[in-house]
Formats: sequence, C-alpha cells, structure tokens
Amino acid sequence: MTNLDPPRPTLEDVAKLARVSLGSASRALSVPDQVKPKTLAQVKRAVEQLGYVSNGAARALASKRTRTIGAIYPTMYGSGANSRWGGDVFNKLGYLIY
Repeated sequence: MTNLDPPRPTLEDVAKLARVSLGSASRALSVPDQVKPKTLAQVKRAVEQLGYVSNGAARALASKRTRTIGAIYPTMYGSGANSRWGGDVFNKLGYLIY
C-alpha cells in the first residue's frame, strides 16, 4: 500500500454508515444470529457500500488467537494434499492451514 492508496474502511466506518453501535456492527458480522434482522441488513448494506473486508491480523491481535494450524504432511505433492489430510474441515471451522 502506498500513500496514494485510499485508506481501507474500518468497522467503525461500517457502524457509522449503518447507524449502529460499533458493538452491534461487530456482532452482526461475527454472530449474525444474535442481532435483529433489521440491524443485520443495515450492517450488510454498509459493508457492501464501503467494500469492507475484515482484517485477520487485527482480529488475531485483539482476540489473542490466530486460528492457524501448522501441519506437516508426509507429501506435499498434488493439489489435493490439504483436503486428503482434513484441511478442508479445519478451513470450514475458520482455521488457516499452513
């Protein structure tokens, strides 16, 4: 990123545009079943308008959890190595496999 790049939208920007609290915006994105449908719709609309993408590094710092698993495979050849060893299951649970 250079100085000419526009700043990435933050969760605070999403909350302001959606006219909800920062906590409500965060909850809408992390546990959507715990917010009112109207709030969820407002937050989703703001996310789309702003092009907001959550920052995994920031989330890891705040939660003190990276949700990353290091794995050593007997062979790394072939594109199916990750799924053969269960990587697809961990990916669905929100973990990164390296």
